[in-house]
Amino acid sequence: MPRTPSRLLWTLVLGGALLSSTVARAEIVERIVAVVNDRIVLLSELNTRVREYLPKLAQIRDPKMRMRQLRLLQQRELVKLVDAILIEEEGKKRKLTVSSADVDRAIRTVLRQNKLTRAELIATLAQEGYPFDSYRQDLRRQILRLKTINLAVRSRVSVSWTEVRAHYQKSVARMGVGLKLKLSQVFLRVDRSATGRYSLSSQRSLAHRLAGLIRAGRSSVAAVARRFSDDPETRARGGSLGFVGRGSLPPQVEAAVFAVKGAKKVVGPVATDSGFYLVYIHERRESEALPFDKIKRRLKSRLYRLRVARRTAAWVKSLRHKALIDLRM
Repeated sequence: MPRTPSRLLWTLVLGGALLSSTVARAEIVERIVAVVNDRIVLLSELNTRVREYLPKLAQIRDPKMRMRQLRLLQQRELVKLVDAILIEEEGKKRKLTVSSADVDRAIRTVLRQNKLTRAELIATLAQEGYPFDSYRQDLRRQILRLKTINLAVRSRVSVSWTEVRAHYQKSVARMGVGLKLKLSQVFLRVDRSATGRYSLSSQRSLAHRLAGLIRAGRSSVAAVARRFSDDPETRARGGSLGFVGRGSLPPQVEAAVFAVKGAKKVVGPVATDSGFYLVYIHERRESEALPFDKIKRRLKSRLYRLRVARRTAAWVKSLRHKALIDLRM
């Protein structure tokens, strides 16, 4: 939905791409930056799209880096502007129109969302050098693009409940949604340049011996951790990690631990670049995943948005292939 532009730092000069704070006077240089079919795009039009990024650019102290970032930003926004022009042209080919009533409704939405009066909106735009008539024209073009995308793409996209359920089940299986394990660990550090206590072979042998002791019930994981673990944060509490979800363990350890079914089991030794891990699974909690019926509408909406985004990108790409585009920067 349309929004009001943010406040801008007009002390920065767009025309001529001059952003150095040492420049006391700016000369506006107009030129053509692109030709899209029969439509000419001017530098001033491009810079209108860039202006809201100027405060962030102004924080870059190195003038060369600032200019480089400005040029990259202009090139990125020029591609977006070309795409916008192609969508608008397609909308006109399809005989789509935007009435004054459409624009008025969009403005009322902007006022409601930003808690502004019409007079306040006009004043804010004026402070930023943005005439209200130009703002209305920009809204008109934006609405035309939305109508065109709705007709060309959105009306052809659908997501079935079967697809939503399949996505839900796949996500639960892949990510372990809601699954947490109560774990304790023993970590044996490896110094690959060492030949004694912390050597690879010595620590590997120790890891297998300790795993055997725990599995045989001859020692508890807590006792082993307090005596042998090289992790100072967990050693004092017997290696306890509490309940752990995905994303908290080293990748190799996580893969091994979450692949195990059941509880009261020792996992490892698991080798990592830093050493060996023994992990004991005390308990599993698998009841925290949100039920399908509770989130199915949210999932369907998300799948629809993703599908629309992909289809829109492919459709705009096809418009580019059919157009005559000459970028000049």
